[in-house]
Amino acid sequence: MKISLALSITVIAAVTATTSGLADDGPPPPVVVGPGSPTIQHFTFINKEGKELPIDAERILPFHEGVAAVKKGGKWGYIDTNGKFIIEPQFEDARSFNEGLAPVMKGTKIGIIEKSGEFLIKPTLTNAGDFNDGLCPVEIDGKWGYLAKSGHIEISPQYDEAANFSDDLAAVRKDGKFGFINRKGKFVVKNEYDWVSGFYDGYASVSKLSEQP
Repeated sequence: MKISLALSITVIAAVTATTSGLADDGPPPPVVVGPGSPTIQHFTFINKEGKELPIDAERILPFHEGVAAVKKGGKWGYIDTNGKFIIEPQFEDARSFNEGLAPVMKGTKIGIIEKSGEFLIKPTLTNAGDFNDGLCPVEIDGKWGYLAKSGHIEISPQYDEAANFSDDLAAVRKDGKFGFINRKGKFVVKNEYDWVSGFYDGYASVSKLSEQP
């Protein structure tokens, strides 16, 4: 199952890639080396000198904050820069750590773990994004809100879609249109757009669908 911990995205035409999991920001799909050839599903890491880490995985995500999510034996876990597991493979899906926390799928639900492997939020969520600016978008009962690092809901679930915070603002969809909210959940840019990106260096890309004559 592909999970849509949806939100390390830069473009939000549909913030949630699927309805039950984490968006995949890993390597390209497995490579087929020729007609009738088997699919290659072995990945590892190399450093700038070309030295490989002692890991042979089915899928990998890039290193972030000193650890990388890898899939081995059908489950996801996390390795350090020596290629050693710091969190054993046990998850159906996983995302990279951001601000010391990572969303993972256990069974059919999503939780958020610390680097110790302990759950900050137990697997009770339908969907989640990444922590940025201290907040993480989460889906609860069909609506999106934002979770603080304390584990408490900072912005109550009320949006149809929601993206990670960037530049202290987050893109959300409400009443069919996208706009931008601040950390208090208030619109600072009215929800009137059909397509948006996040804010980076003070600017965001936006678009409105042209009306047909």
